[in-house]
Parts: sequence; structure tokens; C-alpha cells
Amino acid sequence: MPPRVILFYPRTGWDTVGVTASLPLSVLYVAAPLVRAGMDVRILDERLLKDTEPVLLEALGEGEDLVAFGVSAMTGLQITHGLEASRIVRRVAPGVPIVWGGVHPTILGEQTLAHPLVDYVVRGEGEESFLEFVSRRARGEGVEDIPGLGFKTSSGELVLNPQGAPVDLDSLPPLPYHLLDMPRYITTKILGERDMIIMASRGCPHKCAYCYQQNPNVNNRWRSYSPEKVVDLIQELQEAYDLNAINIQDDLFFGSRAWVTRVCEEILRRGIRMTFRADCRVDYINAFPDEFLDLVRRAGIQTLYVGVESGSDRVLEMIRKNITAEDVRKAVKKLKRHGIIPQMSFMAGFPGETMEDVYKTLRLMLEVVEIYPEARTSNLQLYTPYPGTELWDKAVESGLEPPSSLEEWGETHWNRTQAMWFGPKERDFLELASYFSFFIDGKTVASWYGANPFLRFLNFVYTTLVRFRVRHSFYRFIFLGRVIRWLKAKGII
Repeated sequence: MPPRVILFYPRTGWDTVGVTASLPLSVLYVAAPLVRAGMDVRILDERLLKDTEPVLLEALGEGEDLVAFGVSAMTGLQITHGLEASRIVRRVAPGVPIVWGGVHPTILGEQTLAHPLVDYVVRGEGEESFLEFVSRRARGEGVEDIPGLGFKTSSGELVLNPQGAPVDLDSLPPLPYHLLDMPRYITTKILGERDMIIMASRGCPHKCAYCYQQNPNVNNRWRSYSPEKVVDLIQELQEAYDLNAINIQDDLFFGSRAWVTRVCEEILRRGIRMTFRADCRVDYINAFPDEFLDLVRRAGIQTLYVGVESGSDRVLEMIRKNITAEDVRKAVKKLKRHGIIPQMSFMAGFPGETMEDVYKTLRLMLEVVEIYPEARTSNLQLYTPYPGTELWDKAVESGLEPPSSLEEWGETHWNRTQAMWFGPKERDFLELASYFSFFIDGKTVASWYGANPFLRFLNFVYTTLVRFRVRHSFYRFIFLGRVIRWLKAKGII
């Protein structure tokens, strides 16, 4: 029998099928080389499971021929659920090695490896390292020299090997979509279209002071698939799952204007008619020639996800975005002229930020949709400090108590602020704002639940109220925000 591997993708805390549950690309990419090598791979996406334990127990069986149990974890709630699954594996199949990978084990490899439920970590890109690990374990060989692997010696010493060379994306095998129930990953994130996510490039060379890519253990060199392979993947998904949109989930899709030009030209050459969303930067948009944006729009790139983060010029300079609030307004107007819809993300809770800075951010969010009514904004996302970034030391100096264990890191939820430099009332406001700001653009929530006329009406009413609050900086009696927070905490929504 071929060696068996289980790859586990934990819940994130915001997991609605058809809305937020996108393809688990991290485990798909790790699975691809294993499948090509003839191994028996099973992916368990906990976001799609009602009850994890019986499904996991069935997959584990007696543990025979199971070479590894892999967990992919971002910082936050995925850690909590990853530990719960690892605990079950350790109880039922104590001889099976538990291997953690993903963003969190990459930036905090030693602390992750120190946990008794973690036997190995894979830092950085895991396709080659994990394949080598599984292959050697199946043959009964040693694994101590595998690049990127972290392990424990017989004496309990923690060893983290240097990472290997960056992966050549074109050399990777096709993703094993057959391992997933693919129709359940069709979402409506792109203006209500039937979409799925892909990755066309990796890395981002910019130096935003808050971003995990600043961590020295993260390879941020920008690389891409060939334009032909990107468009091949688009066609494959379109034809297989009757999609009319693709959400390109890159850190920096526009890392090369020449490459994007070739991708767009290939889409047009093949006559592909789809809608696309990709990420971009404000300074890039303002520097793009009109003819380039025209090409982008003709190719179907209808929405650009743009990281703005703050409406305060002081904060924008502090977090090294290299833009101003006026640059944001200019970019929105430019995209409006070209019929490209911006979906702009915003953050708050940075060390050194004031409440007036936060209010400026909320007002800029409203300005964006007033300038361009078709524009969308994210909710007000709460800053999460990452070790190895420029803002980490400032956060610690400002009162952050760094989590000392995986369990504590699992409590850093997306809507729970760690901004101890604010007072209790200000922290409470930030958490409430992370909920009510979903309604500023009037479209995001409607696209999730808008099929119900009553919910559409409620969305309209609450959007009107939220916009009034932001326009007049009136933030007393945020009753519905508290209700939404309570419903979310209870798991009702």
C-alpha cells in the first residue's frame, strides 16, 4: 500500500460555505507533490465539517501506513483548532508524527516546535521539504538534514534547519483538486459572481511595517507562474466548475507590469470572458498609464483589492505605506474613470495610533464609497503584531505582552484587539468598529445574504445608520454592533 498522509486545515473563525470558505491553497500545494509521487493523500478541511472528531477518527483508522499528520496554521484561531485535532491524533495514533506548517510555524518555528503536540515543523514553502520528509519516513530513513525542517533531538533539543531555495512555481505539479469537494468552494466574493481563488505569484518586496512578510523567515522575493500557466489554470477551473469569475489571491499580483500585460494579452488572445479580482497598491495605480489600465479592464480584471490601511497621513507614514490619504482619493477617481472597482482594506489598532487617527480612517472609508459608489471597503481590521516586523518592538514597548505559547497565540482573533496602548473603552470601540464597519460600503454584507429581501432591507437601514455615525463621528449607543459581536461569539453567525 502507498504511504498515507492526512493534511488538516483548521477552522479560522469566519467560515461560511459559499461566502468566506475559499479553497485551502496551503494544503493543496503541499498535497500536489505527494500525489504525483503516488502517495495516498487525504485533505480534511475543518471549515466544512460539522463535527470534526468522528471524521478525523475515520480518516486515522488504526494509524497503519499513516506516515504523517500535517497541520496548516495561520496565527489566530487556526492554532486552537489545530491543537484540538493534534490532541486527537496523539491519543488515537501516538506513533504518527504531527507536522505543523504555514505562516505561524514559519515566523515562530521554535515556539511552535516546543509544544508537546508538535513533533516537526516545516518553515517557509513546504512543497519540497514535506515531500522529502514523507518519502524518507516511508523508507525508514533519517530526516535531520531536510531544508526548512524543525525537529526535536532525542535529548529534547529544538533544531531548525535553514530553509531551501525558493520554489520555481512552474515546476510544481498540478493542484489535486480531486481531493476536495470543489463545488463547496464556489463563493460570491467578486460582485456576486461564481468564483474560486487561485495563486499566480508569490512574495512581496515592499516593507510595510506591520506585515508578516517582513519576518526574516519569510521568503518575500516576488516570483510568478508563466502567463500561459496562469491562463491554463483559469480555463481549467472555468470549464470544470462553470465559473464566471476568478479571485487571484496573491500578495502582489502587479509585481511586474510586463508580466501582467502578458497575462492580460493571453486572456484576450484565448477569448476568455470572465471577471477577475487581483490585489494592487495605491501608488501603483497612480503610476499606471491609462492604456495599461484599459488593457487590464478589457481582460476582465474588474476589481482590485487595495491595501490602504489608514486614513491618517501620520499613521500611513509610520507603517511605511508610502502613500497619503489624498493619494487614495486620487486612485479611487482614476479607477472610476476606467470602470475598475476598488475593494479597499483598512486597519486600526497600531501602536502610536490615536482615536482621532481611527476616526480619520473610518471617514476615509466613507469617502471612498462617496467618490465611487460601486467601490467596496473591508471592515476595520484589527492590527495583529507579528514578531520580526518593524512594529513588533514598538508594540511590546507600548504594552503588548507577547504570547508565550501556542495556546495564547490561538486567542489572537481577527476581531479581538491586542492594542494595550489604548484604554478599555477605546479597545471596546475598536472591536465594535470591526463589526459595524462591514456595513459602510452597503454592499459587502448584502452580497453575502442579499437573496433574502428582509435581510437586504435590514442591510440598507443599518448601512444608513453607520454612514451617519461615521459622517458625524457619532459613536454612542452602538447597540447593533454589540449584538453582532455577541452572535458571533456564540457561533450563531
